[in-house]
Amino acid sequence: MKEKKAVPAVEDMAFLIEFIQRHAERTEEAMLLDLESAQAENDPLLFEVLKYSLLKGGKRLRPVLAILSSRLCGRDDENLYLLAATFEYLHAGSLIHDDVIDHAENRRGKESVVKKYGTAAAILAGDWLHARCMHLVGTLAGQKGLDIVCHATQSMVDGEFLQLRYAADPAVSEEQYLSVVLRKTARLISATCEIGALYGNAEPTQQKALARYGEKIGIAFQIVDDLLDYLGDEQVTGKIV
Repeated sequence: MKEKKAVPAVEDMAFLIEFIQRHAERTEEAMLLDLESAQAENDPLLFEVLKYSLLKGGKRLRPVLAILSSRLCGRDDENLYLLAATFEYLHAGSLIHDDVIDHAENRRGKESVVKKYGTAAAILAGDWLHARCMHLVGTLAGQKGLDIVCHATQSMVDGEFLQLRYAADPAVSEEQYLSVVLRKTARLISATCEIGALYGNAEPTQQKALARYGEKIGIAFQIVDDLLDYLGDEQVTGKIV
């Protein structure tokens, strides 16, 4: 007789969803407080653009993984949510720049930042988000955390160049596709897990284990996200199919 595979109970899935939503909300609260603290030093239009890009939806996958990684290693405090928010800053900044490159008019069911505010504002807002991420990661996770996130950011840019190269090639191989996925998506998700573990005072072996976990999650996530471009329901995903 074949052994039956364990299926998560409905109650367990409901708990997981509620847990993720709760920590995503706390991350959003940390973002708002951080933006408000920096607002006096910057132009009001910048913060209009930032709030539009940051608070109009999103899965908050990267922040939640950073939080879970730190908590798994034994640390949970208020600054953890600010650290988690930095990964949403970096992700949002990269999406803004992606939309400039792609001349995209929509993002998450709304006008893209570049469509609503123009190219100059979009580029500058994305730059600010990248810089803010680096500043906060360095402050909260030290030089090692900064090194990790800088490496992931460089990899994202490299992945974008690879994607530009392969865009006109209808015969892209699986290996080439995965090389883009690894650089553009997986390494940042890996970095969020590794830095979360670093913040949680994990042993180096634990940090690397969570980094590998994040990389695999990132690859799987991007494959599914790419499939939704062709197979998804636009009303559900907010993505143009």
